[in-house]
Amino acid sequence: MNFFLNTPITKSAVNISHQEHVLLFGSCFTENIGEKLASYKFNATTNPFGIIYNPISLANTLNKIIDGYTYTENDLTQHQTKYVSFDHHGSFSSFEKLECLDKINKELKLAQQQLPNTKTIII
Repeated sequence: MNFFLNTPITKSAVNISHQEHVLLFGSCFTENIGEKLASYKFNATTNPFGIIYNPISLANTLNKIIDGYTYTENDLTQHQTKYVSFDHHGSFSSFEKLECLDKINKELKLAQQQLPNTKTIII
């Protein structure tokens, strides 16, 4: 009785090198892959908007990076005592409006700067 499925593994057409930049978007699985790439010294930016699951949010994220968007106070909502952006994961929220904006725009600018040098985007 064979308890293993023998599946041949073929080489992928996608090759990632240490010299190029990689952008990763998606779930917590993406976070784990990004951490693994970073631990092996790849130039990877993972989830600049935080964990995102649905395709519409992913498309909006990419468009804001491509368009060079910058978030302002008008993009934030105050929920109870915290400032939040509906485009971002809760890890970007803050009790201070300017701190929230700083976190958001810092990650956004990093992704915007690295996009022209990015050969591979993993979603």
